[in-house]
Amino acid sequence: MPPARYWPCSTGLRPATFADVYQLGKTFQPTLLVERAASLDLGFTPELLAQAITTLSRFRDTDIPIAEAELPLLKAFFVTWTETLKSS
Repeated sequence: MPPARYWPCSTGLRPATFADVYQLGKTFQPTLLVERAASLDLGFTPELLAQAITTLSRFRDTDIPIAEAELPLLKAFFVTWTETLKSS
């Protein structure tokens, strides 16, 4: 698993954080990412993660270091993940 700097709730959210976590989500199931984040940060909760993910909209598309063609996929990944976190 990657080091703690990749986990959104441990260091704050930057545009690159969203790109990094999206890339991790291509390899690891979101449930595993949540479990790993919780093991790294004792204050972590799925609710906090869902809240943190909603801050994606404060960034311009050009701020997120990802190929333009992948941007809609990244946004859809986080929308789906947020909905899943809120419903669990």
